[in-house]
Amino acid sequence: MMSGAGGGSGGGGGGGDNAYYPDLSAFGNYGATGSTTTPTPTAPTPTSNVTMPNTIPTMTSSNVGASQTNNNSNQLGGRAIMPTSQIEMTISCRNLLNKDILSKSDPYCLVLMRDSWQEKFFELGRTETIQDSLSPEWVKKFIIDYNFETVQRIRFEIWDLDPDGKDFLGYHETTLAEIVSFASRQYVRPLNGMPDKKNSGQIIVVTEELSSCKQIVQLQLSAADLPRTFCGLFRPDPFLVISRSNEDGTFSVVTKSEPIRSSKAPIWLPINMRVRTLCNGDYERTIKIDCYDHRSNGKHVLIGSCFTSLRELITDDSALSTTLVPFNQTLITRSTSKHFQLIPPRDHSNHSSSSSSSSSRQQKRSQRTQQQQQTFDQIGAKGNSNHSSSSGSSINVGSLILREITVNEEITFIDYIKSGTQIHFAVAIDFTASNGPPRDPHSLHFLDTFGGKPNPYEIALRAVGEIIQQYDSAGMFPAFGFGAKLPPNGDVSHQFALNGNQSHPYCSSIQEILTHYRNCLATTTLYGPTNFSLVINNTAQIASKYLDGKHYFILLIITDGIISDMHQTKNALINASKYPISIIIVGVGNADFAAMDELDSDDIRLSVDGRYAERDIVQFVPLNKFLSRSGPYIRSQADLAREVLAEMPDQMTGYMKSRGFMPTAEHQVTPIHQ
Repeated sequence: MMSGAGGGSGGGGGGGDNAYYPDLSAFGNYGATGSTTTPTPTAPTPTSNVTMPNTIPTMTSSNVGASQTNNNSNQLGGRAIMPTSQIEMTISCRNLLNKDILSKSDPYCLVLMRDSWQEKFFELGRTETIQDSLSPEWVKKFIIDYNFETVQRIRFEIWDLDPDGKDFLGYHETTLAEIVSFASRQYVRPLNGMPDKKNSGQIIVVTEELSSCKQIVQLQLSAADLPRTFCGLFRPDPFLVISRSNEDGTFSVVTKSEPIRSSKAPIWLPINMRVRTLCNGDYERTIKIDCYDHRSNGKHVLIGSCFTSLRELITDDSALSTTLVPFNQTLITRSTSKHFQLIPPRDHSNHSSSSSSSSSRQQKRSQRTQQQQQTFDQIGAKGNSNHSSSSGSSINVGSLILREITVNEEITFIDYIKSGTQIHFAVAIDFTASNGPPRDPHSLHFLDTFGGKPNPYEIALRAVGEIIQQYDSAGMFPAFGFGAKLPPNGDVSHQFALNGNQSHPYCSSIQEILTHYRNCLATTTLYGPTNFSLVINNTAQIASKYLDGKHYFILLIITDGIISDMHQTKNALINASKYPISIIIVGVGNADFAAMDELDSDDIRLSVDGRYAERDIVQFVPLNKFLSRSGPYIRSQADLAREVLAEMPDQMTGYMKSRGFMPTAEHQVTPIHQ
């Protein structure tokens, strides 16, 4: 048994602030070949006769997120809906309102969705913010499960982000089915919500069904002989915008590079992306690469463009083999100096980087696209030698150079699991007074002794626990509470064992955790404050002792969302981001979960006091998003499973790759660099 500095273990759930570091052999493991012998604590007799609903459908590691139908579906889970397909959504706008005085708006798009059974919209995600642009083309893509048989409403809100707040620029609301009917074509609609403005701009949405391609491409690009600007006095600040073609001849941005300051021959950092993001797995699909001169006011100047395809980029007198290879090998890697002559814009003058900057240019742009496509065909016909412009223009604006390209088979979460990586699961439950007294029917901790309806904590623990426990084959789960006064002295504890045994806080099943949870409600006093930092720090300290690539830890925190130690929690998460750990926070009730969204830093790295997290390790899930209208029941277990596990696989594989651990066919995880 490992012991923490400055804290012994005490019985009866005392010593709440003492650090606890359990023996990993009892923590539970997934994929272990041997058996683990661990003393099982005796479950205390429940203090009340509470009738619990039947168990939700069991979900194994091979079918998590899949649709389930079960005789118990009318209890904790409604009938799950199988997605018709997964689609990728790209969003842009044009002619937005300008709410800034000295510059242009800095817009971002907030995407919200709700199914027909849900009463309110829930945030699906938000794009990055583009500085000084009234016609933004956002890079971030949204992956959405499209269900043909249900009505999925979607709402787009455009906001101007300012240092002192944000301004509303308009919204558009429709159904996902209407957008999907424009698959691979532009869905263009006016923005609403500004009563004093007749024209608030337009939103443009392009959707495409995702392919199953599991490849990663890395490109390194440079340029040569770029022209000077301002009458030849200054060297440009060039950056690249890479777009893929749509069926209607338009292009959707897939990535942008950072600008290189004052350079006629820039060398950009390598660009990494999924092949399905670049071309949706279609190696023949047209790719456009625009080279711009960066302007601080957002009026970037197009230097020139070239057209190619992934097939052309990788071709070197041999075709790409699509046969799967071992994990630690690549499908193709090649150093080259393939040149692409940049085609100057027709007017050869300053204009915005948005390819759809005004509605009056649509016809011209369509004609230009056809001409550029002809140019691409002519360029492609010239093989792998240096490319020259076929546009008829004698203006030389330089060339783009492909320096190196690598295509790898993507390594997935399942690859690590099959190779023997062990997953360890712990849970922490909020016992603070903000949840309401347990005897109050409106309390989030209310125990319905007679009706048998589960409270939100019971719903969340059973629903999420049943999902995650499938990855923990030993079935021993440390279970803690925080924020309560403990008997007999009434000391406030921010981490106490639910089973009352601080030296051995393990439970053998989710049902046993629920039993101890109900007992704790009867013997403890809900108090506060709501502090996350202690339980995060202790779990991270456990994870820090297992850095061999064979273990990964998951901490589930269930809370009502009113967090007290935000600064300390951010520091704890930043420290934990160095270790093999993910944290899933499930929010119950109707509190403002804005603080949780801040911790779930999908787009902006979590930071505090000048320190930044190495990676995103938090996934926040609001339980209300999955509750049915008729009562406190989970409507779709499969939808909840997908949401809970949405980020954890990428978080785990991201950590393993960053530390050089790769799965092998011999069912062991081995460092890349010995």
